[in-house]
Amino acid sequence: MKDSECFGTLLRVVNKSKRISRLLGELEKAEKKKAAVSENKKDRKDPKDPSSPGGTSPPPLPPNSKTLYGDVIVTCRMCHDYGAEEHARAFVQAPPLSVVLCSNRLESEAETEEVLLHELIHLYDLSVKKLDFTSCNQLAYSEVRANRESECKIGKFNYLSNLCRGSRDRLAASAEAVALAPSDATATAPSAATSLPASYISSLSAKFSNGYNNWCTDRLKDCTRQAAYYATSNMYPLESRDCVSEVFEKAFKDMEPWGGSENATTSNTSETRT
Repeated sequence: MKDSECFGTLLRVVNKSKRISRLLGELEKAEKKKAAVSENKKDRKDPKDPSSPGGTSPPPLPPNSKTLYGDVIVTCRMCHDYGAEEHARAFVQAPPLSVVLCSNRLESEAETEEVLLHELIHLYDLSVKKLDFTSCNQLAYSEVRANRESECKIGKFNYLSNLCRGSRDRLAASAEAVALAPSDATATAPSAATSLPASYISSLSAKFSNGYNNWCTDRLKDCTRQAAYYATSNMYPLESRDCVSEVFEKAFKDMEPWGGSENATTSNTSETRT
């Protein structure tokens, strides 16, 4: 898509996606907290205020860029066919810390949502969780979180989500059908008067549903693990599998900022591989 189309799609995605809006809101809070800390310093120098002692004007935005709330800079541009950009659809760059969307590799709103969510999770992990991507383990930690929410839930591997969506209701109906089915070909289905107890049907339904949901979680883990291996290997080709394996379970359970966080911090992923 063209850069102008990319920006229009970007704004629609931001307005539609609650998860992306939540990430941007948390990044905005982090930026305000950072500004408040700066205000409390005696010899502060506000880079955004030219009148502040030692202050300078903020640097101009890169070409084809927009600032979303939370001071998140997003750039739409053609990406190169060589180097670090060769296979990328989007990536985080610095300075300034920002997200680049490769307009020549994005074809739909769904793809834009997928890659923006992925990169904003990285941005959150850098800005809020203070992860250090020069550490193999900490990069792997962020890749697990980002791939779980994007590629493996709503993105290019979303066949898994489609397969598992609504499984509890479907399986509840299946379990009831099994519970009420005749035991052999000559038997007749029980009448209303002889129906099995509701508690038994509910118990059987739960067994069906829990088993299938566990299967869905296992498949999501498989997808996330493989995607994180691949993503981490771009920077750490020899160590990626070990790094992902060491942090996987904790990172997979870390749902920050949407809830269910295991309160993982930098100290939990601080091992650096060289």
